[in-house]
Amino acid sequence: MIKYIPNLLSLVRVSIAICLLFLSPYQLLFWVLYLSCGLSDMVDGAIARRFKVQSDLGSKLDSFADFVFVFSLLLTLIRYHSMSVWLLTVILLVVIIKMTTLLIGYIKHRQFIVQHTVSNKVAGLTLFVYFPIYFHVAQPVVLLVTISLIAIYVSCQEAIVVIKGVEL
Repeated sequence: MIKYIPNLLSLVRVSIAICLLFLSPYQLLFWVLYLSCGLSDMVDGAIARRFKVQSDLGSKLDSFADFVFVFSLLLTLIRYHSMSVWLLTVILLVVIIKMTTLLIGYIKHRQFIVQHTVSNKVAGLTLFVYFPIYFHVAQPVVLLVTISLIAIYVSCQEAIVVIKGVEL
């Protein structure tokens, strides 16, 4: 039974992330669900490793859940805040790099390659911590530039790993 828990957590995270789309980031329930997504992301892989039940399916589910969560946050950001042209350009650049990387990985390896690198985890944690700050404390340009640079760096690193087939 324990072997299914990590995958179930990822599936629950997908459902919760979709629910975020229907809530305002100015409601408590939004942030309770937001925190649930973050916590489930932290524990699903830890549980899988602890009980030695890691799987290719679990890795893909985790990546898909991360994508749905980030996409939900992006849509929430667009819906509740006007964004500058430079920020939209950075987001588009990161999306293009990530989609190109997925395509190259599929062409080279006949499967979609998603990296679970330390820098990817740092980028996810940075976004997770800064998103509430952006909505409730301040919207400093330094914060947006920091997140943008991290996202570009991680996307480029992931592309290099997939293209060259080496870990950085």
